[in-house]
Amino acid sequence: VPKIEPDKDVPIDKQLTSEHPKDAQPGPSDTKGEPDGIGIANTKDTGKSVLQIIAPPTKPLTWVAQMPQFNGDLTAYIGTHLQYPEAARANNIGGIVRVSFVVNEDGAISNATIVQGIGGGCDDEALRMIKAMPPWKAGKQNGMAVKVLFNLPIKFELRD
Repeated sequence: VPKIEPDKDVPIDKQLTSEHPKDAQPGPSDTKGEPDGIGIANTKDTGKSVLQIIAPPTKPLTWVAQMPQFNGDLTAYIGTHLQYPEAARANNIGGIVRVSFVVNEDGAISNATIVQGIGGGCDDEALRMIKAMPPWKAGKQNGMAVKVLFNLPIKFELRD
């Protein structure tokens, strides 16, 4: 059972303090640490250690402070690059194909998959168009470019 003593009776070297090092810097820094990106940095004047995370996450995030953005007009791009499949046209197939993909740190698209399809060749056409997209503006978290999982509904609609 811990014994609670008045501050005046506890030796200085055993007291806990809540002081922050005067020269500590918030955010990422160039400190050497373990391969997982977590490092221990000693401050110059106080000699106290501060835990700093210095690497972005490796798994795609679903929501970040600055979401990825398509360079230009996404609706116009889809309208000019999406081709209605003949099988879908012949069988009067239409609807929404939901595609999931990752926008990487450099803006490149990867891991495109169909979340919800409608068949008739529409699913394959949606994937083809997504994979052919030019790089996006990367998403950012804490000022660093990160991988972001993005979901995009693509509407296939026959018009007379």
